[in-house]
Amino acid sequence: MSISRKDVEHLARLAHLELDAAEAERLAADLDSILDYARRLAAVPEDVGEGDVPSPGTPLREDEPGPRLPPGAAVAPAPERSNDLFKVPPAIGGA
Repeated sequence: MSISRKDVEHLARLAHLELDAAEAERLAADLDSILDYARRLAAVPEDVGEGDVPSPGTPLREDEPGPRLPPGAAVAPAPERSNDLFKVPPAIGGA
């Protein structure tokens, strides 16, 4: 089943949307590709074993801390600060 421009125009009327012909054509193609993707996902067997799932393309790396800023360097350009902390106005209540 594919989505036609006529289907999109009907849905647009129901949703009180105004679409020109080019928008309706583009949305029909977009919706059709979304439904095609959903059909392909539905075809994937549910009993896929853990070893059957492909590994991600990007290998993971260990997190290692990088160089640190000297104390106070990050807050140095801040308009207001208190020691090595940013000073900001209160978010709730206060004056």
